[in-house]
Amino acid sequence: MRYLSIFSILLLLVPGAEMVQAQPQARIDSLTNEVNTNPAIDSTRIENLISLTALLGRSNPLLARRYAAEAISISKELGFTEPEARAQGNMGISYAIQAETDSALIYLEEALRLFISIDDLRSIARMNSSIGTIYAIQNKYEEAITYLLDSIPIFEQLGDSLNIGLTYFNIGQMYSDQGLYEESLERTLRASEMYRAIGNERKVPVTNAAIAQSLIELDREEEALIYIEQGLEVVKNYIDVPSERNLHNMAGRIYESTGNLEDARNSYSKALEKANQLNSNRLAIEIKFSLAGVDYRLENYASSKKYLTDIVSIIEERRLQGTERLKSNAMDLLSRVEANMGNTESALEYLKMAKVLSDSIYREENARAIAELETIYETEKKENQILLLEAENEATNLKFLIAIILGSSLIIIIGISFWQYQRRKSKERTIEVQSIKRELEQYGVLLAEKNAFLSSLKENLVGLKGNVKSFEAKKELNVLVDSLHHNVNLSETEEEMFQKIEQVNTGFFMKLRKNSTDITKNDERLASLVQMDLSNKDIANILNINPRSVNQAKYRLKKKLNLSPEIDLKHYLRSVGA
Repeated sequence: MRYLSIFSILLLLVPGAEMVQAQPQARIDSLTNEVNTNPAIDSTRIENLISLTALLGRSNPLLARRYAAEAISISKELGFTEPEARAQGNMGISYAIQAETDSALIYLEEALRLFISIDDLRSIARMNSSIGTIYAIQNKYEEAITYLLDSIPIFEQLGDSLNIGLTYFNIGQMYSDQGLYEESLERTLRASEMYRAIGNERKVPVTNAAIAQSLIELDREEEALIYIEQGLEVVKNYIDVPSERNLHNMAGRIYESTGNLEDARNSYSKALEKANQLNSNRLAIEIKFSLAGVDYRLENYASSKKYLTDIVSIIEERRLQGTERLKSNAMDLLSRVEANMGNTESALEYLKMAKVLSDSIYREENARAIAELETIYETEKKENQILLLEAENEATNLKFLIAIILGSSLIIIIGISFWQYQRRKSKERTIEVQSIKRELEQYGVLLAEKNAFLSSLKENLVGLKGNVKSFEAKKELNVLVDSLHHNVNLSETEEEMFQKIEQVNTGFFMKLRKNSTDITKNDERLASLVQMDLSNKDIANILNINPRSVNQAKYRLKKKLNLSPEIDLKHYLRSVGA
């Protein structure tokens, strides 16, 4: 979750917590010695305890908590509200650092109550921001945004533009997480205005990346590129490798989706360079897969092959978890690369490996399902054994228990049989889908030729109208032109093809509609064609639209399905249809 990365912001928001940043051990030792050797219960001891709480918040949160608890106790005893509030806030942060968010909220809300009682505006605003951040970590966005918005008027009254910007930025990220990109864009732009007002250029790269992400989701790629380029220009003056990698990667995705493959390759290459600087194997292999796909489309097969073999090698050597599908996809693309290079034997070998891995993933998923059934069975079995011990002298109860055990076993057997039946049906469906795909590809070519012929015929007839003198003849010619215009894209064959698609994809369409109620008939047709791995050109021919419109339709479909940008639409649709 992205909000785990802003605990550093939380630490800055809590009064006194700023001391946690890289303090010398000598300071900790000196304060510890003072606390241990001077037992006096006074304000000096409270301040020393609060300082130790802040200093040890990250390195030793348990010890920090002990000091905070003592500071709270003494403050209550002496009636010191302000130091008690600070100690309560530091206690909350110590829990937040260890992801114990419920406990963190208890102490932070108590700190807020105390600061309100003494009318400490800056601390009130900071507590509201801290509590809002914790609620965001818990995915309770409504509560989070409420607290964060409460802090903004106070920060404005204090003239604290930096914290206003931070608050708007965090609200923007919360809206983005909920798929509310218009609202996210509005708040993030406000954050950018705040940073510019105080001349804080260091915030530009990460803020521009967030703005660009919202614009991409809103299908405003050209505007997104402007913010990406601005962010990349500013980041040259600072060391912000993560933001630079993110900006280059987003630029690559935009260029690739709009067909600017050379620019996409250049951006992905720069993103890869930054990922390597971060020593992140997972980020690196994801970017390499993007580069391999672009090189494949550019027919740079040798380069594509190198990236793909690197991906497979890194996954196998480092044993990276959660990369099985990426490895399978890499092998599948390797098969196509080898085929285009004329290496049919290698192509077949990679295709087999990709299929084996894909089947393995499928088996693992089914194994988990079977394991769940077995767990249910074992649980029921233990419960039945307990019942059997309690009623061992009652023949009726004994028969009942035996029936339960036999029934559970029968359920397991039926479940396994059903799974085997489903697997067999899945293979049969795959063969049928491949057959329809070939028909669709041939049909797309024929449809394009037919439409071109009819359009040409229409143009010729329109040209002839000027040479026809008879009113009746002109009237008949107009009727014929209109008929051609309305029938350019109609075809009984087209309807038959889509009827076949709907027949073979009935379950697939039901799952899509379950995931989103906004799915239309055209969305279903597009989804089925993408799932069949048809190229944009083939899809454009079949749907009688241009290839760029296919990309835009894919973006809209992803949005309706609530898919994040890093999820590949084709792979997602294949998993839905599996």
